[in-house]
Formats: sequence, C-alpha cells, structure tokens
Amino acid sequence: FFARHMKHSSTTIPILLVFGASLLCLDMQAYGQPPMTPEAGPDAPAIRSILVIGDSHATGYFGRQLHKQLRAEYPDAKVTLVGACGKAEGGFLHGSPAHCGVITIHPNGRISRPKGCKRNPCKESDGPKCAKRGCRPPKLRKLLPRIKPDITIVQLGGNSWFLGTMEKGWPGVERNANKIADLIRKHQSLCVWVTASDHYYRPADSQDAFAKFYEDSLRGKCTVFNSRPSHHPYLDYGKWVRE
Repeated sequence: FFARHMKHSSTTIPILLVFGASLLCLDMQAYGQPPMTPEAGPDAPAIRSILVIGDSHATGYFGRQLHKQLRAEYPDAKVTLVGACGKAEGGFLHGSPAHCGVITIHPNGRISRPKGCKRNPCKESDGPKCAKRGCRPPKLRKLLPRIKPDITIVQLGGNSWFLGTMEKGWPGVERNANKIADLIRKHQSLCVWVTASDHYYRPADSQDAFAKFYEDSLRGKCTVFNSRPSHHPYLDYGKWVRE
C-alpha cells in the first residue's frame, strides 16, 4: 500500500492508491495464465520490465513517487515512465503535441524531455526543424516494442472526462481506450488501468459513471483500478493523514 498526492493544475488532489498489492494480484486469466499471487513463488512469471504512461499526474509528484515505488517493489525490473501533460488516450496513440510538457523517467531514474518542451526549449543551434510541436509523447505502438514491458500501467482519463457524456464524446474515448488495451495485449504485456483522480468541481455521480465506464469498457482486457473510492468525497483524507 502507498498513499501519495496527485496534482492537477494548481490544485493538489489527494488520493490513496491501494496499488502495490493490486500489482501482485493481477487478473491474468484473460491471458490464459493463472493469477499471479504472492503464493505463486518461483513459478510466478518474472517481471523484468514495467512501462507507465500517463497525463499531468505522471509528469509530477505522483509519477515520480510511483516510479520510485515500482523500482523498490520490483528491483530486478526496468521501470520506464512516460508522462504527457494534458493528454488523453489519443495523445499516446497519435503522438500529438503536449503543450504543457512531456517527460520520460528512465529505469535508472534519469529524467529526459523532448526538444521543444518548455523545460527543454529549442535553441538557435538546433536549427529550424526544432519547434514546440516536437514536445510530444512517443506513439505507444513504437514504445511497446522498444520497452517490451511485462506490465503496462495506464494512468489516463483525467482529460477524457471533458470530451463529452455517455451519449456523445465518451464513445470515442472508449474506442481509443480499447485501441490502447489491444496494443498492450498484442505485445504480450499485462494491462493495468488506473482511473481518473477526483476533481471536486465535477459532479460526483458523473465521475462515478466515468470510472465505471472504464471498468465496463476494458473488462477482459485490463485490470482496472478504480481510484474513486479512495478519495474525496468517500474519504476524509485530512483526517486520515492526521490519524
């Protein structure tokens, strides 16, 4: 178990992720394998590579702490995290520009940014081809064969809620989410999807529906970790921290 803070714009949104334990109990039955449990012992599949992709939460404190935690939990695995601020599912499918930044946290903890990002701006010596549009995440179809992850953790959805409703907009999100899940499965990686964190200025019932939307859409393809019950309004986080 580990508790961390997810940040969105200038607002810090607390979230309790019961996540380390979840990774030990991945539902592998959809892949024709027995569930991976701590009791599996030496027969458990070796985890040698983990990929995390996500939005602004992944580029900030949450992403750094998750990367650190995964390296501690799986010392023999190479953990790579790619975060693209402001991006939804389509951003990793198409590699579209991320105007507020892209980072890669490499297995050794080193952080790099593409040329053109605010934290790695183009210089005159870079030539005319270098532009802000170069600040984009790698396409997932190219990232997966390069990293060859045993587990792929997807932390996306926070920017997808704005794209519409169940009747209009979210069906497009569903298509893109399934494309990501299918790509992950194609490359024989286990998919873990973390739903969007709480946004207290959004209607709670809509957020609940959106989290369930991912659970229903990705059933049989990804293990979906619904983060909604872990934070506002379900948990008095301030009281929990004080105790």
